[in-house]
Amino acid sequence: MGIPTKAADVDDSVSISIDECSYPIVSCEFVDSGVYRVQTTDDAKPEPKPESTIWAVPDDVWEIIEEILSREYPRHRQDRKRVPLRPVLDGVVYKLRTGCQWNRIPKEYGDDSTIHRHFQAWCE
Repeated sequence: MGIPTKAADVDDSVSISIDECSYPIVSCEFVDSGVYRVQTTDDAKPEPKPESTIWAVPDDVWEIIEEILSREYPRHRQDRKRVPLRPVLDGVVYKLRTGCQWNRIPKEYGDDSTIHRHFQAWCE
């Protein structure tokens, strides 16, 4: 007959001890005099997996962001070279995810003052 999981499933002819249970027990709750509600791993619902942590902006999202940044922050008239904005954005994401100081952002994202300057401009 299987393991009783509800008080209604328990009748006088069936008794099982916790030691005899072949399934790992998740919870055991006292219901009534000598009656327990047992939940095994077969009854338990699997917990959803958490989303993976984003440390870099995905390519499809970057295409949208790049369009917005080029429209909102056009190149200077003097045609100065602009730093690549993708590593700058990844540096901002890194800073916000870790909570580190601006001068502790890894150099792979670019100069910390450049990242901070762009972050301030984007926040305005």
